[in-house]
Amino acid sequence: MQQAIELVINPCLYSYAKLLELKQSGLTIQKRFMYAGNYEILLDLLLYSEMIRNNQPEHEQIREHEKEACRLLRLLLQSGATLESTIPFTKDMDGDLYPVMPASAMNYIVAAFGPFDFLTLKHLESIPLIGCPGNVVEFNQICQGLSPEQIQQRMTKVLDVTFDPPPST
Repeated sequence: MQQAIELVINPCLYSYAKLLELKQSGLTIQKRFMYAGNYEILLDLLLYSEMIRNNQPEHEQIREHEKEACRLLRLLLQSGATLESTIPFTKDMDGDLYPVMPASAMNYIVAAFGPFDFLTLKHLESIPLIGCPGNVVEFNQICQGLSPEQIQQRMTKVLDVTFDPPPST
């Protein structure tokens, strides 16, 4: 379990092949464990690690970490990893000082578990709407029941930010 924890909390150590090997040797992907004073699962640690990495300056090495993180995320999801009933880290996405979910991770999470009823437009302002189908699904969920004018106002607000597109996986 310690090896798996290291693989998901440190972008420099991300390794799909090593995590797959641990899984095939009997590692239970959804197993809860104590880490930094909290009970965690590998999926939560990987997502939080990705949010921290996402706040780092852009360069090719970071892009490679993001591609490998997507492979790890896909492996965890295919292996039965699930989220808790609420996602605590989304509460932190409300402010400018907090880490933000990378668009690539958001796409996987929404595809696997969404749409979510607890995300707000403030969350979506932190993640690009263009190039992030998961964010589009969540935007649609939030805007259910609004008039076309209200939807247009919200879309203008969400789109009024410049982002780099997520890497292709």
